Amino acid sequence: MQATKDTEAKAAETPSNESRMKKFYGPGGFAENISVNAVAQLVNPVFAIALGVDPVLVGWAMAIPRLLDAFTDPLMGSISDNWKGRFGRRRPFIAFGALFSGLCVAGIWWTPEAASTDFQFYWLLSALLVSTVGTTSFAVPYVALGMETASSKHERTAWMAWRSFFHKLSGVGVQWMYYLVTLSIFTGTLMGAKVVGAMVGLIIVVTGLLPALFIKEKDHPAQTVERVPLMKSWSLTLRDRNFLVLAIATVLIFSSILLVDTLGFFLMVYNVFGGDEAKMGFFKGIGGTTFHVVGILCIPLMAAFAKRIGKRRAFEFCTASIVVGGIVKLFVYVPNADWWVIVPNFFLAPGLVAVIVLAPSLMADVAAYDEEKNGTSRQGMYAASLAWVTKLALSLTSVGSGYVLKFSGWVHESGIDQAPGTFDKMRWVFSMGTIALAIAASLVLRLYNLEEKEENL
Repeated sequence: MQATKDTEAKAAETPSNESRMKKFYGPGGFAENISVNAVAQLVNPVFAIALGVDPVLVGWAMAIPRLLDAFTDPLMGSISDNWKGRFGRRRPFIAFGALFSGLCVAGIWWTPEAASTDFQFYWLLSALLVSTVGTTSFAVPYVALGMETASSKHERTAWMAWRSFFHKLSGVGVQWMYYLVTLSIFTGTLMGAKVVGAMVGLIIVVTGLLPALFIKEKDHPAQTVERVPLMKSWSLTLRDRNFLVLAIATVLIFSSILLVDTLGFFLMVYNVFGGDEAKMGFFKGIGGTTFHVVGILCIPLMAAFAKRIGKRRAFEFCTASIVVGGIVKLFVYVPNADWWVIVPNFFLAPGLVAVIVLAPSLMADVAAYDEEKNGTSRQGMYAASLAWVTKLALSLTSVGSGYVLKFSGWVHESGIDQAPGTFDKMRWVFSMGTIALAIAASLVLRLYNLEEKEENL
């Protein structure tokens, strides 16, 4: 019996099998991305603009569930690391998370349209809190599965690049969601969100189940040795210098783009396109498509670049690209710019590719080094920590973006008729925020020191 298990384990590790499993791993990135970003794309158009909820409250509704993630992500990582079951450590949770996330994304938009804005806020907050269970159950073991199934440090980059390809592919569709929900075939934005949300939920279920059904997990010593307690595992992770460097850099990179993203949304609607939401929706779709297509094209280049000069240096190069994108923003978010608003995306796209491809690959190297040094398999905890850091970044940007909008002088009730100078101030904050945070991320990355130790990982 043991011989049979050993034979299966070895078969699972052959290059042909690894290549086949990698093909089924990638589509999970589709579900991972849209389960979070589909909601993020629509909350302001639906709840702030269509239903009249204060953008600051919308930001809090997006951020508060991330506080719950501070507990659920490490817990999920620990449970998955120590799980013993016939279907493996990761796959049962991936399957549950895909199903539950799909239902939640479809259900968020079924709020009574005539209800008060207070009710709408609490509905959104409650729905997002519940959906956290699904996204955590899927994302943490999904990333851990890729970390531990890849056979070498360069294969980890290849697996994360394939995951990133589907992230970006799904991102193209996500960018058109605002345009879709405002189509005239719907009676209103809310009805459009209900229909589009149901379709997105189905896509999450289908793509999320693929890695759960078709990837064979490795037999791992962690399934037979003593369990690593949650708090001990979490404490060891937080004391890891290179983990902290990657965590802080990830937060800064996300913030450099997303903290000021709400400013970009309102600048496009009211300054560039003069309040024409339909026109803005079209150009937002074009811009988002450009962003993700450029990202897709960058993925193989990024993987090759990282192999040639090292992952950390490739990461730093991407932060420099974000700085250039921030400079360009200042000059193109002006009235009647139309197609020019797409230009910054050519420079910003490589930055998020770095976060999606290189950060998880570097984190997998950190986990492999930790296992080699301490003899414990804690990919789940490292994946949970990376997921939590990503969600922390999204949380900070969700809350911060509303306050940044108010700091810039925006008055929600005034719409296109803002006070003189308001749109100019918004442009400067939009641009300088991106530049400053990207430079900070580059400086932090210089503290990462694992590359010289990782040749045999």
